[in-house]
Amino acid sequence: MPIKSYIAWPTPGRAAELESSLLQIPGCEVITAENRELLLLVTDTPGEHAEDALCGQLEQLADLQCLSLVSGVTDKEAA
Repeated sequence: MPIKSYIAWPTPGRAAELESSLLQIPGCEVITAENRELLLLVTDTPGEHAEDALCGQLEQLADLQCLSLVSGVTDKEAA
């Protein structure tokens, strides 16, 4: 089960729209920054295939300007 965290930069002025889009994707949790227009995205998927599909969905989001991986853990690494 891959669990990853990202910093997500929305297209300027589109943070609320990006947050809404991300929250509609299963396996995504979003925390908004209080002092900047950026989001913390945490994803939890059942396996690598689902993770790849999720990444494909993220790439299609029009309001997402940049996505930076902060940390990633899989079951293999935790063992």
